[in-house]
Amino acid sequence: MNALVQRVLNLFKSAKTEWPIIANETATPGSLFFPYVVVLAAIGPVASLLGGGDFGFLRLSRGFLMQAALWSFVSSLIGFAIFALIINFLAPTFGGTKDTNQAFKTAAYAATPAWLAGIGSLFGFGLGGLLGIAGAVFSIYLLYTGLPHTMKSPQEKSAGYTALTIVLCIVAMVALSFVGSAFNVGGRSGLLGAMSTRSNEQVLDPDSALGRLEQAGREMERAEREGRTPDPAAAVGAVVGALAGGEGATFEALPADTLKSFLPATLAGLPRTSTSANRTAMMSLQVATATARYGEGDQEISLELVDSGGAAALFGLAAWTNMEHSSEDGARTERVGREGDRMVREVWDGDTKRGEYALVLGNRFVAKVEGAAGSAAALRAALEEIDLKRLESLRNEGRKSGG
Repeated sequence: MNALVQRVLNLFKSAKTEWPIIANETATPGSLFFPYVVVLAAIGPVASLLGGGDFGFLRLSRGFLMQAALWSFVSSLIGFAIFALIINFLAPTFGGTKDTNQAFKTAAYAATPAWLAGIGSLFGFGLGGLLGIAGAVFSIYLLYTGLPHTMKSPQEKSAGYTALTIVLCIVAMVALSFVGSAFNVGGRSGLLGAMSTRSNEQVLDPDSALGRLEQAGREMERAEREGRTPDPAAAVGAVVGALAGGEGATFEALPADTLKSFLPATLAGLPRTSTSANRTAMMSLQVATATARYGEGDQEISLELVDSGGAAALFGLAAWTNMEHSSEDGARTERVGREGDRMVREVWDGDTKRGEYALVLGNRFVAKVEGAAGSAAALRAALEEIDLKRLESLRNEGRKSGG
């Protein structure tokens, strides 16, 4: 434990002199997980429990806090592994050398400030948020200063290497956030299950997401040897395809007006009062959304349709968790599971007569209705007024590559 504390202090005092020491150390992913990563990743979840979940305008129940803390801890470990594999995967693109052990060291020590900033959960939303931002900024700085030492990338390429790594990590964590928040699950992750050790060497199941990521990295190396080094946007598509299904396909999201056409003039007998639709892009990834509100008197419900488009393959990350969950807390009930090939989440509060019903269609589209209704069945019936089969039939529209 003393060594752990000293390493943290050295990174904060003089990162530029500490990274060469780190690069020359012998460490494996397993030795980094215990105790370094596990201890630091637990700081935020433990602080959130001790802080009591009091945000001034909202106080969370102890049961919810326990579940959220568990998922936060698990997703931190998953995120750490994804962070390391992305660092390793991108190394050849930026003139570096692929090395799994060095990549895991880079991820562990660069993430240190962000993990430590989790202590801010003890101090409420305002100060905690500021500490979180500071921790994230310093983590990016550590990544930038560390890559030339651990991954042997040229200093002049470190900024681009850092930027693309962060972008891909954000994309991956958005998917994890969707699984953990929108579907409220905290099950075992197949990401960690994809790893095993044999004679102290990291071995990846070739059929797992990380195994496919490793294969995509080898293909990038081969392309580089043949003089076909892909640009960063191409790397995004390769990583997305490898993480989710191995097909390497990317999609152009439906035009905003096309998605908007699925919003009916009335829903559950209520007239439409407002609509909005947009399509945004981040590098090669596009996402389109269309929303509408319906209301009359005291009754109001909203409908949201999302085409994950270029990030559609990341819905494959949901397969890494146990997508079955049900709970009951007083008048509030929640169910998460599958209906055929669709993921579903249903929430109902009998006291307030409000709820939510959401479906994932074709591992690409999200259709969600929420608001006040007479019953949970009424919300479900409202969503079924949408032409879900036609929307689902568009799951292969805009395919640009792969499969």
